[in-house]
Amino acid sequence: MSRWICLLALWIPGLLTAPLQAEEAAPVLDLVEPRGKPALVQRLEVVTLATLSLPETERFYRQGYGLELEGPIALQPTAQTEQRKLWGVSEDFVWEEYRLSRPATWGMPRIRVLALAGPAEPVHRDWSAASPGAQGIGFAVADAEALEGKLRELGFGGVGLREADSLRSDSSRVGEQEAIHHGPDFVRALARERIGGDAYAPLDDASGIGGPAWLSITTVDPEASLRFWTEVLDLEVRSDRDLPRSAGPQRQILLYARGARSGFVELLVADSAATSEPADGVGLRRGIVGAAFVVHELPALLERLAAAGADIEGDAVVPLPMLATRRVIALRSPEGLRVELIEGG
Repeated sequence: MSRWICLLALWIPGLLTAPLQAEEAAPVLDLVEPRGKPALVQRLEVVTLATLSLPETERFYRQGYGLELEGPIALQPTAQTEQRKLWGVSEDFVWEEYRLSRPATWGMPRIRVLALAGPAEPVHRDWSAASPGAQGIGFAVADAEALEGKLRELGFGGVGLREADSLRSDSSRVGEQEAIHHGPDFVRALARERIGGDAYAPLDDASGIGGPAWLSITTVDPEASLRFWTEVLDLEVRSDRDLPRSAGPQRQILLYARGARSGFVELLVADSAATSEPADGVGLRRGIVGAAFVVHELPALLERLAAAGADIEGDAVVPLPMLATRRVIALRSPEGLRVELIEGG
């Protein structure tokens, strides 16, 4: 058919003008709608959370956010040895492993909980949103106000409700209502209700909550962060905008795996003058200490890492209770977060 149109265009001037161009106009895409071809690095798979207070962690995420806690998970004899090698910690570093997930909404990121046996300083020493590193875990909600009341009844504080918005691909806005709750180990939970747009994750019909859906990270060097997350890990920028705030981070960048609808990374850009140095690794700290992504073509990604001059901190074959035995590469993001790249099956 296209051949006949081209031939007719030689005889009928203007045939290939406005009407056909209008039909080919780019569709308006909501923020969560996938675009582009699948990437080497898939969506966020696992967030690793280290804690000294398992009961309080369970109460916050199970009673507050409706997640199910499973564990302690039986690990193969070699699993902890290989994991210590990957993290670069000594044999004195001991933990039990648990899992937080939402079975009703399959396919979302999971939280790996490390119940630490020994003392550990927190990744963040206060609730300042300007401190670099992983700050919080995001959840989609149907009613942010109701969840805010529920967490208050459980005794957890937070920032409270605030109005926000997000952008479609044509720069039109989708209204949002957000509640930020303070969990154990100076880890935030961010609950966002989208008004007039798709939720950030499928919602559980019973609780009206979905996710975990994203990981929120503060950076003081957005250029370095963008190079790492886009040029090295091949995530795409779906939103980059200034935030109308008088205090705290002034810019928000949302990074998705190509073709993904959820499991994204939120970068919040803070003034470097208002921050402290990022904390050390998983062996010394508690809070959000790692993020894992599945890679379907690990050799191709290793070439990208080498070309970018990225430092690989660990390389081990680990029996993972969530993903069977896989080769895992560990490296550090510019914000100080340990990133694990898991070879896909």
